[in-house]
Amino acid sequence: MDLVAFPIVPAGIWLINYALPYLFHGLFTHHALHNPVHMPHNLAWLGTYLSGFNWQTVVIGILAGLVVHRVYAPAGNTVQLYFIGRSVDKTMVVLAALAIYGGYVRYVIAKGH
Repeated sequence: MDLVAFPIVPAGIWLINYALPYLFHGLFTHHALHNPVHMPHNLAWLGTYLSGFNWQTVVIGILAGLVVHRVYAPAGNTVQLYFIGRSVDKTMVVLAALAIYGGYVRYVIAKGH
């Protein structure tokens, strides 16, 4: 699992630290980023939240989790299906033994033979 998530984490860090700021400055050169204190009153809470919370690591973790889930879901389903198949096989053996024993009790012991 770590091998699949490993490339996503450095890529996410590179994206947040280098690629997105470069892209932002390239596309929006005429826009200036302001301190959250200068945001409109109804959005001041959002600026304070984003500046005080390390949200980048949460975004990278969510993306890594989504990728790892997509990669390992078929393998997990295969492993679960294997164990379900084994338990069904054991159950069929037990039920077959009980059916044979029930037939023996009904037709041999109950008839008095």
